[in-house]
Amino acid sequence: MGRGDGLLWSTATTRGGRRWPLLVLGAFFWAAWSPTLSAGELEVLFKAPWGSGPGQVGMLPADESSPEGPMAFAVDAAGDIWVLDQVNRRVVVLTPEGKVVEEITLARETYHDLVLGASGEMILLDRYGTPGVEVVQGGEVMARAPVVGEGIDFAGGVTALFLDADGVYAEYAHLSLLQVMDAHYQEVETRRRLGGRPSVDGKWLWTAQLAGRKGVQLWSTDRGRDVLQEERIIAFDRWVWQIVALEPMPQGQVLLVVHQIEEEPETFTVVWERYLGLVLDRDLVELWRFETQPSAGALEQFRAFTVDAHGAIYQSRFDAQGMEIRRWTR
Repeated sequence: MGRGDGLLWSTATTRGGRRWPLLVLGAFFWAAWSPTLSAGELEVLFKAPWGSGPGQVGMLPADESSPEGPMAFAVDAAGDIWVLDQVNRRVVVLTPEGKVVEEITLARETYHDLVLGASGEMILLDRYGTPGVEVVQGGEVMARAPVVGEGIDFAGGVTALFLDADGVYAEYAHLSLLQVMDAHYQEVETRRRLGGRPSVDGKWLWTAQLAGRKGVQLWSTDRGRDVLQEERIIAFDRWVWQIVALEPMPQGQVLLVVHQIEEEPETFTVVWERYLGLVLDRDLVELWRFETQPSAGALEQFRAFTVDAHGAIYQSRFDAQGMEIRRWTR
């Protein structure tokens, strides 16, 4: 993508594979640091201390492997929070007040992501132990499919799981999604490929990438027609070190969370950082935002943010005492 004379020049890919020029006005640069935009309301739900007992979650200190906290979490229709406590080989289900509802034993400690199905089943991603996607219900593995195959060369390169109306998709290298299971959780023979993360209603695909040191390029695609609909670059006031989350939300919205940092120029020590979350509508117009701190320390975490069916946003944040669950609403 190139710049010139206040215009952006990009392309859209059609179903037939041809690339058509799309002229995007320079006015579509949106300043994400504008002080006039409204903020979401923060509520700290509970804190689960480190440990292996009831209401606790596991922490693996650095030894010969990466230090880990709970890799992922999800929120069900009742508002209960399912924490992938892979260090303790279990999923812990807690109420929004932190009361333990259930503990589900897992076969291994190598799971990285967790998605919930409509009937209470868990879809789990294992990248390193027995690489694949497993469907677990009532503590039993009901179905399994490998992730390595067409479009995915290395299980460690899978960056997320998504459940769509036609099945389970594994995202590879943050670039494309490959279908690994159908709607009945059976392994597919031919993998469908999606060029972005599907919206909640399945009609759109969302894609994001860094655009220089202080920008993020976002675009949405009409999934049925395979036509680019909207594309914008959001300009930030400080360095965007990484994109932390791009989560589809109800009513056609999408959540973008970026990690911003500032470094001391001589030592490259981080002297300031934050997570900035933006909620955007289908036209990529910002609706509201929130600001929070990243986890303290170096514990590995696969999914730090999730969204519930009502549009509330949740963060799993670590510190020296344990895991804290935060929620933003508007």
